Amino acid sequence: MKRIWFKEDCIKWIAEGKKTTTFRKTKHEGEYKVVYGSRYKPKQTGLKIILKPLYYIDRDTVISREYDKEGDFKTPEEFKRWLKKNNLNLPVCGWLHRIEV
Repeated sequence: MKRIWFKEDCIKWIAEGKKTTTFRKTKHEGEYKVVYGSRYKPKQTGLKIILKPLYYIDRDTVISREYDKEGDFKTPEEFKRWLKKNNLNLPVCGWLHRIEV
């Protein structure tokens, strides 16, 4: 089974059902083991998800319209602050995927 990396906050939100989408540069589909940490020594979470591509979209639309599906965020600004705090730079355009646990 393929692996997919998420920040620890995101893993908690996925398990709680608060994160139901993920935005990635490339299209992903199928079953994945959720891991975190280094690429060389990934830490297992025991969480398995299914990703289903929804549509190709730009990052500004994800931030302004999909922020509440990306985690425990109340506003787009809160989502932007979290991205900055975690040094995450979203691609200009990419695929929005539905997450199923």
